[in-house]
Amino acid sequence: MVQNGLFTMSSYLSLSLVLERTFAIWSAAQYETSGHHLFPLFLMIGGSIAMAILHVYAIYWHNWFFETIYVLYGIEGFTLIIAIVIIIYSRRKFKNLPYDEDRLKAKYQVKEVLNFTSSLLPSVIVSVTMHTLSLVPTLLWINGVIDYPLCCVFYFSAHSLNCIFTKSTLIACHKGMRQRFQLLFVARLRTPRGARIVRNAEKEGQDYFNQMKIAWESVP
Repeated sequence: MVQNGLFTMSSYLSLSLVLERTFAIWSAAQYETSGHHLFPLFLMIGGSIAMAILHVYAIYWHNWFFETIYVLYGIEGFTLIIAIVIIIYSRRKFKNLPYDEDRLKAKYQVKEVLNFTSSLLPSVIVSVTMHTLSLVPTLLWINGVIDYPLCCVFYFSAHSLNCIFTKSTLIACHKGMRQRFQLLFVARLRTPRGARIVRNAEKEGQDYFNQMKIAWESVP
């Protein structure tokens, strides 16, 4: 019961995350400057928990096994399609941003949202794909094609691979996480202890925002 609830909640969280990114890309400049995103975050989490409870209720109190699996297939498929469309749309929007007096500020804001979206959605796509594949053994077991122990082997193996592939994709696509991973595991092994450069992340961040502030103030 708990496993089915968490599985369903993760599917709805992926859908909510993709819809949130859709809104962010659609109005990137306003989204970047608003800063009020806690309420939508809690709303997404609460909605996902509520839908997970409804799914568990439908499965164990109404025996809607097939129906809930088809619903999850629909959710995963819709999430996958929207994520791919948003990645393509966001890149085109950034490329075709019109030149005007606010272009520097607007382009920076769109780029910030685009970078976060481009680093996040590929891992969502991987997770959705693995979620979809993990439902296949359950369907085969319900139809009597395989027995329950074999179903569990395939099901939990798919979830284990999902964790590995999703985290690997996120590290590969997210610039900050990739740099941190290389710093902790790659550079540390290759660089002698006395030759290591200690980075001051706080100073680097302050310098970055100071540069952007100067650039924004130069716009008429």
